[in-house]
Amino acid sequence: MIGQRVKSAASAASITGSKTSMAASVHGRHASTQRHLPSAFSADRAGTDDRKPCRPISLPVVTSNSGEPILLQPLPERTTDRSATYASLLRELLDLVGAELPIEDESGVDSLWHHRARKAVGDIVTRCAEDASEGDPVPEQWYEPLMRAAILEPNPSYNRQFVKPAVQAFGRRRVKLTVLAYLDSDDAADIAGAARAWYWTHVPVTYPAGSDTPTAESLAEYEAFSDLRERYRHTALRRFVAVTDLDARRCILPGLPVTAALAADQSIVGTRAHADERAPGMIDADGVVGSALAGARLFC
Repeated sequence: MIGQRVKSAASAASITGSKTSMAASVHGRHASTQRHLPSAFSADRAGTDDRKPCRPISLPVVTSNSGEPILLQPLPERTTDRSATYASLLRELLDLVGAELPIEDESGVDSLWHHRARKAVGDIVTRCAEDASEGDPVPEQWYEPLMRAAILEPNPSYNRQFVKPAVQAFGRRRVKLTVLAYLDSDDAADIAGAARAWYWTHVPVTYPAGSDTPTAESLAEYEAFSDLRERYRHTALRRFVAVTDLDARRCILPGLPVTAALAADQSIVGTRAHADERAPGMIDADGVVGSALAGARLFC
């Protein structure tokens, strides 16, 4: 039964064209009724009316030690190159789920091949999850390599092509716990990958058309994971203080739960974030006067 299901899913994953466009259109219509509440910091802003203009943010000019302005890119390069390991894992995953190996890009650019591979794997896992039953579940051996791929994927948007199918096939709580385990590991690159993947594990809160009040069902599901959100906040703060790897700190920083309860402490920013000239600018750019590091002392 699994073999037939995988075969049919693999065939379906190769279909492109009008069906892909139609699926994207349908997704777009549904996306307008869902909003993520990714953290306590974002939850504080959840009541904001999307139709109101946002408060403009004045970004500070970040300078080097010599006083020269520094141009900060939105997606800095990873400090650890794991591209070969990631490509090898993608090939293993394609074989494991029974997907056809994508055609190599003649231009020599890997990004298109990676996109095709991610999509093929994600489509098969999703379709198998939709067809799964108690007596015929999604193969357990898919879980670990699927989650490993989510951690290794360097792009914080593309990793959702692994995280979301994993949530559907194996359950949101299990996926969240796995990401938390990576976040609390001793490998800086894994910590960075976990921080990037965490966002896509969140429960989308659904709002009825024309209403700013979420449905009771979606809000109840969101609240059911409050324990893991709290655990992530504590772990993220603790790991941000402990690690020195710039990539790990850059990936953790945007999701730190900086609220009015955390005391402002510019001195800690100056002494602890000096190794990455991007860090103070990222904190200020988010409209935060104090330091998330001050609150981290509470949880160490």
